[in-house]
Amino acid sequence: MGFEINDLSETRFPSSSVGDYLMAVWELAEDSGGAASTKDVAARLSVSPASASNMFARLQEMGLVKYKRYRGRR
Repeated sequence: MGFEINDLSETRFPSSSVGDYLMAVWELAEDSGGAASTKDVAARLSVSPASASNMFARLQEMGLVKYKRYRGRR
């Protein structure tokens, strides 16, 4: 029995910034016992709240976060 590795040349992997945001959300949610706010994630990553909001829109489209307006991300 064996396995084959699929050709990944056409596969799009998330950028490192996606990983940075996901890690920040996870760490802040763990610390608070709930959701991570845009403001807190922006501060953690030294970006503007607007940049964080734009990235959260992308993450939601990718199915990586759940967003509740004015309640943070999980």
